[in-house]
Amino acid sequence: MDTKNSLDGVQFKNEAVSPRINHQ
Repeated sequence: MDTKNSLDGVQFKNEAVSPRINHQ
C-alpha cells in the first residue's frame, strides 16, 4: 500500500464531502 495513494484517497473523499470548505 502506498502512503501517497492513501493520502490522495482521503483528500479526494474530503473534497467530495465538503467541497465548500475546501473551496473557501
